[in-house]
Amino acid sequence: MRILRQLPFFAGILSLLVALVARIRLLSIPFERDEAIFVQMAKALLRGENLYSTAIDNKLPGLYGVYALFVGLFGDTPTGVHTGLLIWQILTWMACFWVCSRVLDRGQAILATGIFALYAAAPQVMGFAAHATQLLALPALLGVGLLLPKSAENGAVRTPYAAFLAGLLFGLAILIKQQAFFYPIAGGLYLLWQLRQADKRKQGMLQLLLFAAGVFLPYILCYAWYAAQGRLADFWFWTVEMPAAMAGGTSSSKSGELLREFGGTVLQSWAGVWLLALAGCVQAFRRSNSWLFPVLLLLSLLATSVSGLFYQHYFVLTLPWVAFCAVLGWQFIAAKLPAGGAVALLATLLWPLVHNNTYWFSASPRSIIRDVYGMNPFVEMQEIGESLKKRMRPGDVAVAFGSEPELALYTGSAASPESWFFYPSLPEGPQQQRFREGFSKFYQQKTPRFVVIPSALLSIYMKDKQFESTFQQLRQNYQAIGVGELYPDKTEYNWNPGPAPVPKTKDWIIIVERKVAVQ
Repeated sequence: MRILRQLPFFAGILSLLVALVARIRLLSIPFERDEAIFVQMAKALLRGENLYSTAIDNKLPGLYGVYALFVGLFGDTPTGVHTGLLIWQILTWMACFWVCSRVLDRGQAILATGIFALYAAAPQVMGFAAHATQLLALPALLGVGLLLPKSAENGAVRTPYAAFLAGLLFGLAILIKQQAFFYPIAGGLYLLWQLRQADKRKQGMLQLLLFAAGVFLPYILCYAWYAAQGRLADFWFWTVEMPAAMAGGTSSSKSGELLREFGGTVLQSWAGVWLLALAGCVQAFRRSNSWLFPVLLLLSLLATSVSGLFYQHYFVLTLPWVAFCAVLGWQFIAAKLPAGGAVALLATLLWPLVHNNTYWFSASPRSIIRDVYGMNPFVEMQEIGESLKKRMRPGDVAVAFGSEPELALYTGSAASPESWFFYPSLPEGPQQQRFREGFSKFYQQKTPRFVVIPSALLSIYMKDKQFESTFQQLRQNYQAIGVGELYPDKTEYNWNPGPAPVPKTKDWIIIVERKVAVQ
């Protein structure tokens, strides 16, 4: 019986260790596209450039602030950024344990933290990459912890200032990723629920007002900063209009298709955790101090659907609350059938470890990238970038079509966003025209010495009539110096392909260099 009582603690520690080993092992995994854009934005922030004017992306500035911290401390390499992510994640685990221990005992809180850490590091949610959904969890969890009373207490938040600080942390989480909006909703519901106690309504109203002030303060300050600089229109377009246009451009049928594909991937290997969480949701509503957790789980599930895209890493939003509710579900089973609870817990945790054993302990970065991202050329951008860097002279520029800014990081060259941003993704209007014209001008002026052309997005560019003339200029002024043919398990390079190379594979990369005559 003692072993059964200690099982949650040891299972949680094992899960934490596996997650830690996997994250350390994959520190050097190449950047994927989003990470590279965030690094570029962080470097622009550190240089003092104007975000959303000369440096562009559609996330709020809190994300770039976190990345700037990583880049400033550890460098702009994959190892540097992922080291920052590792430390951030360890702090997030500590915050998760703190939140869970306010309701659960120590062993159960360790178990919930272990499930969260393991799931958040899994390939099914792209856990090796420093996505915004991974980063917003730290301030969000700290905010939830400030709202919750200790299990031994029975009352409202300890002080009104705790409510303000909780709101402030939720506001900062939103500045990292807009989808964190559900945290203030859940927090507001929790504070309203506390108003049912007549003797504490005055204190409760004060807490609610301070909480709301904390939530809005970061965004108000950010809004005021851009307004004072006369750049509010840029800020509004990139952080409000652009995300709204992307969400509005996703049809219901496409959303359903993505949900089936990505939702199924997220559930793969983890069905046991979700089944326990479902049982735990029922139990949580029977406990006066736990109902907030299934509410957070429900709202986080809704938050994954806001854009209609259901990307795998969006589901990281749900994982702290899935883990907590799963522990409540296991607790219910173990109370009725101790041996059955032990079997359920071991099966729930061992299956993801066994099913993904190569990922946790031995798989190469290339095989992981292929399994998660298909034939996207993230590994190849690193290989080509390192090769081109050896050929480059000071002042040379190397860029890639199709929004692959990671190439510039590997070569150490700088290029304007117009040269690499995938402008067909922008809604029709002045901003798209700005990028279309900037893109054409960049290549017509023969600015880059090297251009890397992946096949993945070229067909989409070719639908734009203005791009056709740009592509013709490229063919006239540049010559092929390399071809990469992509296979599932390797990439074969030919660095002397001749003047008109014809790749043998469906997925390929052609590297061209500016002709000497036009330099």
